[in-house]
Amino acid sequence: MQGSTFGSTFRVDFATVVTQSATMRTQPAGRRGVVSLLFLLFAITYLDRGCISVAGPRMQQDLGIDAIGWGWVTGVFTLAYGLFEIPTGIMGDRLGPRRVLTRIVLWWSAFTILTGVTNGLYALLLIRFLFGAGEAGAFPNAAVVVSRWFPPAALLWLNVDTSAEVRVRVEPAFA
Repeated sequence: MQGSTFGSTFRVDFATVVTQSATMRTQPAGRRGVVSLLFLLFAITYLDRGCISVAGPRMQQDLGIDAIGWGWVTGVFTLAYGLFEIPTGIMGDRLGPRRVLTRIVLWWSAFTILTGVTNGLYALLLIRFLFGAGEAGAFPNAAVVVSRWFPPAALLWLNVDTSAEVRVRVEPAFA
């Protein structure tokens, strides 16, 4: 089967895709570990953002924080995350994604603990700001890990395969 051209610089040769996919399946141990660790990283980053909203009413009651103060608590995390996303991605380019992702995991672990032992609004604001700054960069650095561990043609194959599987599972529910 002939390859397809996307734009002027990206050419996909489907024989190469199948060959690289077969090669990827014959050397799965390291890649499976990488995918497992990245999945865990994504799950934890998702949970730590969601759990604060579940714990919020109890925290507001215990710490005496009103709705406006709580808005600052949730907003300051987002502000810091946004401010430090690109600099932490650049840090990953310079120091390597393994070091930066390790730093991110250690940082968010420490600030998860500190969130639980805070005693007031201003301390919580500082902790949440530093939490957001520390967690920023997880996704850009994870993207670098994926680009280094998986050949582009295999990623295309996996994406097409996964999309087809999702489409088969989801479309009947909406039919």
